Amino acid sequence: MIASFLHKLRRLAADQSGNATVEFVIWFPIYLFLLVAGLEMGSASWRNAALETVLDRTTRELRLPSSTPMQHAEIKAAICDKTVLISNCAENLRLEMVVLDPNNWVDPAAPSCTDTIAPVAPLHRFTNGVSERVVLLRACAQYRPYLPLSSFGQAMTDGNDGWARVTATSAYVQAQ
Repeated sequence: MIASFLHKLRRLAADQSGNATVEFVIWFPIYLFLLVAGLEMGSASWRNAALETVLDRTTRELRLPSSTPMQHAEIKAAICDKTVLISNCAENLRLEMVVLDPNNWVDPAAPSCTDTIAPVAPLHRFTNGVSERVVLLRACAQYRPYLPLSSFGQAMTDGNDGWARVTATSAYVQAQ
């Protein structure tokens, strides 16, 4: 009886059918995780780069002289008109405008992803020796990750009710 058992055990150890299945079961979850992580990171990077570009272009338009200066709502609408990667942009984009004094510099707090309005009056002529203010524009866009239930998607939405966030920052000089 023991000899029969040992014979079957040797035959099972020599049998290589199903070997690829074991390797597949071990490696497939790792490859799947890497694929999902790459997709989510690529999406976040793409959205962040697009938001940075759009905010810089809008800030440049704001700095150029025009007959009617843009206010908070028009700046936000201009950003939303130029971007395609933020779904429902009017609702999911927050534009924070923080006025900073260059003579009494204080580092601004981390972006709060709330709309904050400051008066808009960009400087179009430079006068030496005149004190000016710096207006910091911070755009925060919220989006739903492709796979929010994956460990990577959950890490991106940590405590934000399933929304991931990307932020962009720009600044311009404002006359006092």
